[in-house]
Amino acid sequence: MEGTPNLRLVFAKEGGGTILAESFSRMPFHVFPPFHEQDDGCAYTYVVNPTPGFLGGDRADLEIILRPGSHAFITAPSATKILNTGRDRAEQTVRIHIADKAVLEYVPPYVIPFAGSRFRQNTRVQMEKTSRCLLVDWFSTGRVSRGESLAFEEYDNSTVVACDGEPIIFDRFVLLPADEDYSVSGRLESYTLSACLYFINGGSPLPKPLMESIRGLARDGDVLAGVSTLDTDGLVMRIMGRNVPSVQKVLVRVIGLIRRSVLDIENDRILDRLLVTL
Repeated sequence: MEGTPNLRLVFAKEGGGTILAESFSRMPFHVFPPFHEQDDGCAYTYVVNPTPGFLGGDRADLEIILRPGSHAFITAPSATKILNTGRDRAEQTVRIHIADKAVLEYVPPYVIPFAGSRFRQNTRVQMEKTSRCLLVDWFSTGRVSRGESLAFEEYDNSTVVACDGEPIIFDRFVLLPADEDYSVSGRLESYTLSACLYFINGGSPLPKPLMESIRGLARDGDVLAGVSTLDTDGLVMRIMGRNVPSVQKVLVRVIGLIRRSVLDIENDRILDRLLVTL
């Protein structure tokens, strides 16, 4: 099994829809058979981790491939838990390739680093010129209700997106709570959940009203949020909240707005069905 990913998903266009053309999974992952909604051409699926969480020394490798013209929405029904790893760390690598005219909406579960945990995550996305990608990356500062906020040892997360071979996003942050105080002004302060949403529109300019509409959604009093453009065909939004529901609410509204305005999908109910369990 050396070199074999823990999860490999290949989506392909068939007729007016998308099918899961290839699927392989081994511990700690399992993938649900995709389902379809309202003939929107998208294959919706859950990736499940049935284990209690990641331990020290765990290495997970995920590979997601979208063939030309396909459209997939991938999420999960529960958070990713990083248990006390001791001196070692857990690692996860996600490699994504999106072919021409394909669309990927990837909303993985938020990460909960337990007290004493060390976690490193790398997400690498390769897009073709006319492909589209909506990507969410979010994490909690720990089991807050148990008094474990910022009680982990290390959280190292990086996201790199390249389009037609040219890097357009490089985002990395490393948190070491034992070395620095992140509760001070200008850092995490009292916020316990942080999220980033990236959307790249395949070389086509974003609709002009979209950014202002997103800024309106970002003014929700329960979160601190901001949005900026990536040239003319992409955007990045950062959100901080004091609990999961407050951030989740904004994410669902923004994703729904992007789907309606850019992807021409008028079905917000599917987002409630997919994301409210996270």
